[in-house]
Amino acid sequence: MRNTNRRGQKGVALLLSILALLLLSAIAVTMMYMSSTETAINANFKAEETQYFAARAGLEETRDRMIPGAVPYSINGLSVGPNPPCPADANCYLPTALPTAGNGGVVYLLQSGMTTTQLFSPTIGGKANPVFDDELCHDYASYGNMVHGVVNVPCTTLPGGVGAAWYSIPALGSGPTVAAGLAAGSPGVSAAPNWSSPGASNPLDWKWSRITLKSNNSAPYPVDGNAANAGPVCWDGNTEVPLPAGFANCLALPAPLNPVYLVTTLSVSSTGARRLIQAEVAQKPPSNPPAGLWATGTACPALTVAGGAVTSSFSSALEGVPADPPTNVVLQNGNVGANGGVSIQGTPTTIDGTAMSASQGGCIPAGVTTIGNPTMLNPPVNNQAPYNQSPPSVPKNVPTGQYNPPANWPAGTYGDVKITGGTITLPGGVPGNPAIYNINSLTMSGTATLNIQGPVVLNIACGPAGNPCPGANAVSIGSNVSLNNKSFLPGNFVIDYGVSAASAGGIDIKGNTDFFGVIDAPNAAVKLDGGTNVYGSVIGNSITVSGGTNFVWDRSLITPPPLTQPFTEITMRELSY
Repeated sequence: MRNTNRRGQKGVALLLSILALLLLSAIAVTMMYMSSTETAINANFKAEETQYFAARAGLEETRDRMIPGAVPYSINGLSVGPNPPCPADANCYLPTALPTAGNGGVVYLLQSGMTTTQLFSPTIGGKANPVFDDELCHDYASYGNMVHGVVNVPCTTLPGGVGAAWYSIPALGSGPTVAAGLAAGSPGVSAAPNWSSPGASNPLDWKWSRITLKSNNSAPYPVDGNAANAGPVCWDGNTEVPLPAGFANCLALPAPLNPVYLVTTLSVSSTGARRLIQAEVAQKPPSNPPAGLWATGTACPALTVAGGAVTSSFSSALEGVPADPPTNVVLQNGNVGANGGVSIQGTPTTIDGTAMSASQGGCIPAGVTTIGNPTMLNPPVNNQAPYNQSPPSVPKNVPTGQYNPPANWPAGTYGDVKITGGTITLPGGVPGNPAIYNINSLTMSGTATLNIQGPVVLNIACGPAGNPCPGANAVSIGSNVSLNNKSFLPGNFVIDYGVSAASAGGIDIKGNTDFFGVIDAPNAAVKLDGGTNVYGSVIGNSITVSGGTNFVWDRSLITPPPLTQPFTEITMRELSY
C-alpha cells in the first residue's frame, strides 16, 4: 500500500483560522465604526434640528413682540390709550426707515447674557465667533463699509464709522410666561430675558433676532426684478410691491399698504450646531382701492377722464355736520386709476391727486397717457399694484317687468324700476343696518327725484342669460333727475352690481344735482356725465368721466390698516451658513 506524505500541510488550518478571524475582526471594527459614525450623524442631525426649532421659536417670539401691546414686553408697545401707528408712541422700537448711517434702522433682540461684543465681533480670542452676525451684508448694499455679500458666503464685516447709532437694542421686560427681570448685555444695553418656560433650568439656544425693513433687493431675487432698486417694500395682502417713487412710506400710498420687515434669527448650541433663519413679515392691510375712481378692466384705456373734469377729495367722517358741498374738500388725493390704461384728456381737465395704472392687458400705449395738456398734481404712477375687488352678490329671485314705485317706497324685492317724474322717497335704514332694495334694473328720466332718507343699498340683478337689462343699462339716470342723499354721506347710498363682465349692463348717470354715493360695479361700464358733482367712490370695469363732471373722493370710505393683528409670515428661508 502506498503512503502519502502530508507533513508539508501542517499549520494550514491555523493560518486559515487566523485569516478568517482577521476578516471577521475587520468586519466587526467596520460595523462598529459605521455604527459610531451613524450615531454621530444622528446626534448632529438632532442638534441641527434642535437649533432649527430654537431659531423658529426666536422668530415666533420676535413676531409676537412686534404686535402693538403692553410695554415693556412689546417692541411696538403702547403705555396707555388706544393703539396709534408706530412710531407715534415713545415705546415703539420698530424700524421706520431702511438702514442708513446713523439712523438706527437695525433693531436687535438679544438672549440674556449676549453682549454686543459677541454680536459684532467675527473672532473672539483668536477663534471664529459662532454668534457673530454674518448675514447683514447680504441684505443691504453700500451700508457703512459693508460689501453686498455673495450668496451663501458669510459676511466678514458690519457697518463701521457710524458709531452705535446704526443699531438699537430695546430694553425689554418679561412676557406673561417668562421669568421677570432684565439681564445686562453690555454697558448701557439691556437684553431680553431668557426665553424659556417658567421654571426651566436652561434657556433655548436662540441667541439673537434682527429686525429691519426689507429693501427691494434685500434677497437674491428683487421684488421687481431690478437689483438697482434699493427702496422699501410694501405688502398689499397678496404680493410684495416696491414703494413707488414720490411716497415717503407704505402708509402714505393712496390706498395705505403695510411695510415688509425682515426678521433674522440665529440659534447656536454649546457644541457648535447652528441654524440661521430669515422671514419676511407684515401685517395684512384691508383690501382698499388705491383711488376713488378705479377701473378693474385691462382695456386701453379702461379709465377716461375728460371734458374739464376735476378730481379732489374730502372726508365725510371729519366734516362735523355733513353739508353740500362738503366743508373740507381739498385739492389733493383726488386719485384715479385702472388695471389697464388711463387716459386724461383736455386742457381744463385736472387731477388733483395721482393718476395710476397697473399697465395690465398689454396696453399700447401702456400706463397713464395724456391728451391736450391736462393738469395733474402728482406725477403719474405706471407700476401700481393691480386691484381687483370681489364683485358684490347678485340678488336672486328678482322679478322682471316694469315696476312703478309709490311715493314712499319701502325696502324689498322689485323688478325693473322705472321712474319718469315726481318724487320718490326711500325711508332708508339706520347706520349698520341699511334698507336693502333688490331690483332688476333702475331707470329714471324726466324731472324725477329720488330722496334717500337713511342708509340704502340698491342690489341690481339684470344681465345674466334669460334676464337681460332693459336697453343697454342696468342703471340709467337722466340729465334732469335729482338724486338727493339727505345725509350727504356717500356711504348711505350704495349701488351694488356684481353680474359678470360678459353679461353686465352699463351704469349711466347724468343727473344734474350733486350725487353722494358709492358705485360698486367691478364688472360694468360706468359713465358719469352731465356736469354733476360726484362725492364718494366708483369701482367699474371701465369708467368714463366727461361733460364737466367733477369727482370728489370720500377718503373716509377707506378702511385703515389694522394695528393689532399678528404679523403674517409672507415667506421664510433657511440660510446655509
